[in-house]
This record gives sequence, C-alpha cells and structure tokens, in this order.
Amino acid sequence: MAKGSEPKYPRQLSEAGLFAFKEKYENLKFLKKQQWTITNYVALIYGAIFGVNHLSEELTSEQSDLLKSLAIIACAVGLIHLAVVECHMLGTRKETNRALKWIFGEYGEGDDTERGQIIGREGSLWGSFWRDLPFLAAFVLVIIGGAVLVVSFI
Repeated sequence: MAKGSEPKYPRQLSEAGLFAFKEKYENLKFLKKQQWTITNYVALIYGAIFGVNHLSEELTSEQSDLLKSLAIIACAVGLIHLAVVECHMLGTRKETNRALKWIFGEYGEGDDTERGQIIGREGSLWGSFWRDLPFLAAFVLVIIGGAVLVVSFI
C-alpha cells in the first residue's frame, strides 16, 4: 500500500477468505457442541458406575475403590477436555476478531459505517470468556458434582 493511502473499508474478501472466515464461525459452533458432548459422556460414565454399584450384590472394598477411582479419572479427564475446548474457543475468537478488524477497520465512537452498525466494538477475549462463564460453570458443576456424588454414595 502506498504511503499515505488508507485502505478502503469494508475490504472485499476472496472466495477463499470468505470460506476461511465462515469456517471460524462453524468451528466455534462445533466447539460449543463439544462442551455438551464432553459433559454428557462424563455424566453417562457416572451413571454406568452407579448402575454397576446398584446391580452388584455386594462390592468388595477393592471394587468400590476401583469405581471411585474411575469416577475421579472421568472427572479429571472431563475437566481437562473442557479446558482445552475453552482455550481453543478463545483462540478462534481472537482470530475472528482480527479478521473483522482487517475487513472492516478500527471501530470509532459514533461510527455509522457498516462496522459500527452491524459488528460494533471489538469485544475483549476475556469479555467473551466471562460471557460464556455461566455455561462453562454449569458444565464444570455437573462434572465435579457428579464425581462427588459417585465417591460419596459408593
């Protein structure tokens, strides 16, 4: 770009650029579904552990300890997976915000351009984390609460 010339916004995206941008959003939707899937599978494991405990006549101390260990392992693996998914979502949002800034330019107060009216101010990554926190907290509560229930009642 020549010195002193400002880029024209919004910039036109190539087909490949538009495809990549849409894929970022699809990736975010996929990652949100993964959070539900992880939580559901961990809850299913807890249910299976309760089922084994309920259907068994009487568990030995070693068997009971094994079931408790499986519940704790399921809890740890579930929490690790949720953390990985959340970190990946933050990275994808960062890339998406960078792309929006490239396409539409900087946001300015009183902006009546397409950027100002449709997209608005760029949110901070931690702002999106705090916005998603109630959902993430619910997933974490199910995983940790389930483990506590299993360990307490077996």
